[in-house]
Amino acid sequence: MQTHDFFTRIVALNCMGPNMETGSGERNAEPPKKVYICGICDSAHDSHYKAENCCPTEIYTEYECQVCRVSYGALKDAEACCTGKPVIQPKQCPVCMGGADSYQDAADCCLHTHPTMTALGRERVANDVERGTSWPDAIRAHAFH
Repeated sequence: MQTHDFFTRIVALNCMGPNMETGSGERNAEPPKKVYICGICDSAHDSHYKAENCCPTEIYTEYECQVCRVSYGALKDAEACCTGKPVIQPKQCPVCMGGADSYQDAADCCLHTHPTMTALGRERVANDVERGTSWPDAIRAHAFH
């Protein structure tokens, strides 16, 4: 027999691990990554060699924010990019980790089998997550709605 504790535990574990996609504004512990930019097509590469072989031209380096993937010429600019921005949860089911087009779709994906949560509860979870609440906190708050 399923209980609401199962959902609370699985969502908490999924949100802690590397399974969750990073949403825009979420700050992780990884420092900015140095990328090599092809001078002709402006595509980013992990190594100088790959950028050099992309298009035969001059290669330059930039620093890419690991959260929003915007690149900057200076390391300090990349480090300051997403610092202090609110955390935005990804639009993906917190149980099966499947991608969704909206927070409502993500909440309805697997939480419809939650033994104590109604459609109204899933709607409230989706609204809370869209406003910046984490998936585990939103589910905990509306598990009996």
